[in-house]
Amino acid sequence: MTKFFHMSETLIASELWDKLSGESKTMEQILEIINTISTPDFMDKFQFLNNANNKSKPKYLEFLQEWFLFSEVSIVKNDKHIQKAIKNDKKLQKIYHQQIFKNDEYNWQRSTSLLHIFNGS
Repeated sequence: MTKFFHMSETLIASELWDKLSGESKTMEQILEIINTISTPDFMDKFQFLNNANNKSKPKYLEFLQEWFLFSEVSIVKNDKHIQKAIKNDKKLQKIYHQQIFKNDEYNWQRSTSLLHIFNGS
């Protein structure tokens, strides 16, 4: 690699993640998150979180926090405000009722739209 890059410009592993984030120990934080989430009960929790009928259950909020889904925690905590705001908006109602995971990935479009409702954006 030194043929194409100067040694001071070559970053690997934790050096790369620290540079990208602008903080130290980023790679360790990423690995900690992965290890926290990737447990034998991963699929059970995934399916539980992706079922909108579970939103009112205490475990729902617990799992969101455990998985570091803080945007979703905000949405759950502001649920009444969101429901009131989308009452007459069919498009936002459709977004509201989407699952939090879409094609096995976090549904960022959904959360961004719902977060804007109570953040005043």
